[in-house]
Amino acid sequence: MMQRIREKSILQAQERAKEATEAKAAAKREDQKYALSVMMKIEEEERKKIEDMKENERIKATKELEAWKEYQRKAEEQKKIQKEEKLCQKEKQIKEERKQLKCKTSTRNSASRNLAPKGRNSENIFTEKLKEDSIPAPRSVGSIKINFTPRVFPTALRESQVAEEEEWLHKQAEARRAMNTDIPELCDLKEEEKNPEWLKDKGNKLFATENYLAAINAYNLAIRLNNKMPLLYLNRAACHLKLKNLHKAIEDSSKVWISIYDIWCFKYILLLIGL
Repeated sequence: MMQRIREKSILQAQERAKEATEAKAAAKREDQKYALSVMMKIEEEERKKIEDMKENERIKATKELEAWKEYQRKAEEQKKIQKEEKLCQKEKQIKEERKQLKCKTSTRNSASRNLAPKGRNSENIFTEKLKEDSIPAPRSVGSIKINFTPRVFPTALRESQVAEEEEWLHKQAEARRAMNTDIPELCDLKEEEKNPEWLKDKGNKLFATENYLAAINAYNLAIRLNNKMPLLYLNRAACHLKLKNLHKAIEDSSKVWISIYDIWCFKYILLLIGL
């Protein structure tokens, strides 16, 4: 009997505990549902607030744009009115000038008629005055082209010694021709194509068009004609660098450095001798 009562009380306690847990879970779910609804309401209010702010800003910007357009329109109308007023004033001024001119011409004509018996001298006087009063047309714009005489030397022609310069150029041409006889590739070339400066310019143009092999050939021929120009080695090194010939680029760069160093040493020796 006691055992049944104990089991019954245990079952009742379990039922009460189960009901309590279920009630607690239901209360928790209600709380979560309420919190979720509150959060959604807050988010909806925030979203509505942001939308209202955007709408207010849009309305404000639209009003400002409309006001600016209206200001521009009024400014254009004001400019147009001012321009029309200026045109009207100019037209009035032109009409007044024409009236004055007509009055002057009429008075002169009447005076010339009155003085007609005296001879043609009076007529000439009035015509000369009319010519003096007439305004001449503006001069036409022109341009003057000046072609300077091409010179090898950078000095002005008035400051140079032409005879000595011609002699030096003649000697340079003779030395170039004597050097050209040793190079068989120059037999078929023109006289200007045997000039290292011309070949250097040609190589520069070929380098600009990315024809690096042809530029190297031009620099090679120029170096064979004159191996004392460091710029030829430097340009050829740039071509080798574009073609990824790094060893040849280093070799030409080294030659440039050596030649510049030799020139610097020579100038230093001349300076010491002068001292």
